[in-house]
Amino acid sequence: MLAGTTRPLHLTPMTRDRAKAAEWLKRFEGAGLDGVIAKPEDLPYMPGKRAMFKIKHARTADVVVAGYREHKQSTRERPLLGSLLLGLYNEEGQLQHIGVSASFTEARRAELIEEYTERFANPYIAAERGYVDSVIPPSYTRSYVIKALRALRSKREVLPPKKHGNIPL
Repeated sequence: MLAGTTRPLHLTPMTRDRAKAAEWLKRFEGAGLDGVIAKPEDLPYMPGKRAMFKIKHARTADVVVAGYREHKQSTRERPLLGSLLLGLYNEEGQLQHIGVSASFTEARRAELIEEYTERFANPYIAAERGYVDSVIPPSYTRSYVIKALRALRSKREVLPPKKHGNIPL
């Protein structure tokens, strides 16, 4: 079974003792480990399958949801959220990426996309809530663009700072 392996070979410890596993979880938190892995005793290792459970340290924080990625199985007919992109503001007020949240069921992935669409994808709702300055009706787009280009023709200043940052969720 171990033929062809090279040194060093490290074995992962295993226990059936719940107290011992809890002690490992507590002891290894300071070492920067996410947690411990648990699986039914009779279940073999299954590469590429999510058959085991990751028991993580309980940590909470109020974070900013800065965006999302679509799930790899998302389609136009059935959009699915893959992960939420999370951030925190630093001392300078800049949003810093801190990680993602991605442990959602397929049903919850669909609900989250629908919720996002209802709250933010409609420009009229976004304008009403102050996330955008105005909504240009499609019939006026050409005249608005021409007017903006004429105004820019002689402009020599740099663009002013943005009125709004990331959309709060």
